[in-house]
Amino acid sequence: MGFAALVEVAPFFPEGLRDLRGLFARSVLGRALADVGKSSTICFHAVEKLLPRCFSKAAWLLFQSLDSALTVRNWIAQLESIFTSRIRDLAWFDELSTLLVRYRLRRHPVTLFGPNNRPCAPSGPFSTESPLLFYFQVGKHEQNSRQEALAANITELRNHFATSDLNTRAKYDPERMTVHVPMALFNMTVSPNSTLFAFHLSRFAVRYYNALVQVLSENFYERDAPISLSLKSQQELADLVRCLTEDLRKTELDRYSSLNLARLPEVLLDQTMALQLSLKAFHKLLHVRRIWNFDFRFKNLPELSAEQLFFVYYALDNCESTDAVYDAKLENALPARYRVNLPLRQLDEFFLAFQCSDPSNPTQPRAAACRLFANAKTGKKDKSRRLSRPHGGLMSMLGF
Repeated sequence: MGFAALVEVAPFFPEGLRDLRGLFARSVLGRALADVGKSSTICFHAVEKLLPRCFSKAAWLLFQSLDSALTVRNWIAQLESIFTSRIRDLAWFDELSTLLVRYRLRRHPVTLFGPNNRPCAPSGPFSTESPLLFYFQVGKHEQNSRQEALAANITELRNHFATSDLNTRAKYDPERMTVHVPMALFNMTVSPNSTLFAFHLSRFAVRYYNALVQVLSENFYERDAPISLSLKSQQELADLVRCLTEDLRKTELDRYSSLNLARLPEVLLDQTMALQLSLKAFHKLLHVRRIWNFDFRFKNLPELSAEQLFFVYYALDNCESTDAVYDAKLENALPARYRVNLPLRQLDEFFLAFQCSDPSNPTQPRAAACRLFANAKTGKKDKSRRLSRPHGGLMSMLGF
């Protein structure tokens, strides 16, 4: 406990204690920080951890200054609507489970995005003689205020931030039954009103859906509309997990000693479902394709169709440097190469887009995939209209 307390206040120690500061950064960010010796950066993360609502409000003001706040919220609302409409197509979901999930999603807001109206900073008086003492007093005040609010009103539990707005992945909290979408998930260098922003679905839709699909699981904390799969649905889900497990066994994941191999089929199921839902959202929300029947292409990449670009951006979003230390911290996360390759193996659209054969045997047709959606048919194209006219697109991908 004493060492953990030292890690928590490491930003206030001399810059030379890099190892201790590094542990603090890893505990807050879940990854290493490049320059832990820079006090302004490490203190920034310390204050954000202490007063997350203030940082959320500051980010929201930035969104508003860019005239992007309402547009981004609209994108999220459309993604949730698409998710709700596609639940019925899940291979293992029966009609009752579908109705229960839809009821759960409509009963109360599941997605948390942006700040609430409560004050973000506590009122004093606090000691200003020592930065560390000030930090301690504010932290104690915040904790006491939260406990008092919880005792007075249980709905406060739902409003409490489950994760930081500096994170780049959405997070599902089963206790609160909410998905927190951090503002750092969005790249605001591209206007959300533009066609190009639809290609961000390969990033933020996948990361958002990866959290949202977890509402489909049985939840001990859900009392009003608990999901209880029928025996038939349980068997179908078990068959699907078994199929994904067989695919995992063809990899070299056992060389990652830190991985929880028993959890990986479930992790792969969530990631594959998120990618497939994101592709369906991309087809619907890329308006130049859906409305004007244009195949959006970049002028300097004329050989790549819009659908191929979606998969390329999905792969690029998962590019990351790894080393032995990084691999040792994976636990329940798939390594990047498998986070890309394994879900793509289950998508007919990917094989059709790039005219691939079975990767394990290029001379043979592709082997059957694990079917997550009941209406997926091998070799059949999506019901969207045939794309006949390539769109010139933009001159470059700069700023994407």
